Amino acid sequence: MVVQAGGSAAGFLVVVLVSHRFGIEAQGRFGLLKSWADAISVALMFGLPQALLHLSYHGHAPLARLRGFAQAYAGGLLWVALPLAALAWFSPWPWLAWAVLAAPGFVFHGLLRSLLLRASGPLAYAWVTVSPAGLLLVAVAGLAVLRTDAFGPALVASAVACALLVAWVAGRAGIGSERSTPLAGVRSVNRHAFVQNACAAAQTALLLSLVAWLVAAPTAVGETSFALVFAQLFALAASFMAPLVYDAVARAATPADDPAGAGAGAKAHAGLHAALRRLRFVLPALVVLAVVAVPAVVTLLFAAPYASATLACQVMAVAGTLMLANRLAATVLQAQGAFGELTRQAVARLVLSLLLTAVLCALLRWPAALAVGCALLLSEAVLGLRLWVVLRRGLAAPTTSRPTGGPAA
Repeated sequence: MVVQAGGSAAGFLVVVLVSHRFGIEAQGRFGLLKSWADAISVALMFGLPQALLHLSYHGHAPLARLRGFAQAYAGGLLWVALPLAALAWFSPWPWLAWAVLAAPGFVFHGLLRSLLLRASGPLAYAWVTVSPAGLLLVAVAGLAVLRTDAFGPALVASAVACALLVAWVAGRAGIGSERSTPLAGVRSVNRHAFVQNACAAAQTALLLSLVAWLVAAPTAVGETSFALVFAQLFALAASFMAPLVYDAVARAATPADDPAGAGAGAKAHAGLHAALRRLRFVLPALVVLAVVAVPAVVTLLFAAPYASATLACQVMAVAGTLMLANRLAATVLQAQGAFGELTRQAVARLVLSLLLTAVLCALLRWPAALAVGCALLLSEAVLGLRLWVVLRRGLAAPTTSRPTGGPAA
């Protein structure tokens, strides 16, 4: 948990650096670049981290063979990314070239880190998971020292560093590399995992792009990007925790005809019920903390141009607490095989947040950051109710089958 909190803190410090050193408009440019880099990277993974995680636990595929596939896949993406980046450079959005160039490094990091959970354990996995935030912080700190806002090259440099780091950690964990690839296992990748991950990753990029299209004010995107960080802190923490939750479920659930497995399944079932009970008390506490602490954080750490976004930041933080709860509940449902339900919710969440933003921002003329915050809060609340109903229904009886698939990346 300490490592995961460090990853969230690193992401927040990046925003502090960009805001203080480069200003609110630069924050908007950085937010667009980073969000689209994340969206492109997750889309290009096609749900493969979930496939590799599942194969590492249940597919009896050697880890060296899985690493060989990850290297071959990321290498192929690099050759595709180079001409695409050249085309993007001469498009109306040249900054997209840097997002495309960064994608192969982030994809390789995402694929290979899925093997470390089984090979190295939760601690090493947690360090590698938070490394993109930490390395990006180092890169942005370098920009601050050099007094240049070259966010694109910094993002690409952090992606390369992520790829090198995860390769080094995998080598230290004894994961070699074989040329042959687990084609049969990869072909069975769950399409639901891809849709869920793509919708989640595209949400921030599309919301910021929608604000840039709807609002003429040059600071609107920067203010919205800044406020979104208070929601993303909780979402980032959930992304760190979700694979660990899945790991616990995967290790505990065993076939029903195994007497020892029956006991493990009952233990896991009781543990999930206890976690739900604790979350009912933790979630309101997080909401109160978000409402009380956010104004102080904005006042103490950020300059006057951001003070007008204080209410939006509070709303975003409350929405983030719901994101955290919903993401962890969704991980349990993934382990129980409820892929169709979660895919429908992922698509509905994306569409609902975009529609609500358009209505609040374009029709009701709300400030862009507040409109996006309220849209996220309402969409998470509506879909969260459905999610928890399905989860409690699924927990009515202990699961005794092995989980399939994997946690969303």
